[in-house]
Amino acid sequence: MKTIWKGIDWLARAAIGLIAKISPKLTAKRLELAQVESEIEKLLDTLTGASPVLLSYANSKIEELDARRQSIANDIAKLA
Repeated sequence: MKTIWKGIDWLARAAIGLIAKISPKLTAKRLELAQVESEIEKLLDTLTGASPVLLSYANSKIEELDARRQSIANDIAKLA
């Protein structure tokens, strides 16, 4: 599973690199969005068999990251 996400992450970064020549601000936001989404996926991958305390922490962190993801997505929509 991690290998797949590394491949997807690499592909996303490569695509963003091509777009970078068009709009640096848009590219930066898309890269930031990809990083936040990657953080969320990593957290989700670690939850198998997690204790209730860890689940609570992870849930709070995912909510925080999701709010950040939504904010970045809104910024991207404004720039696009």
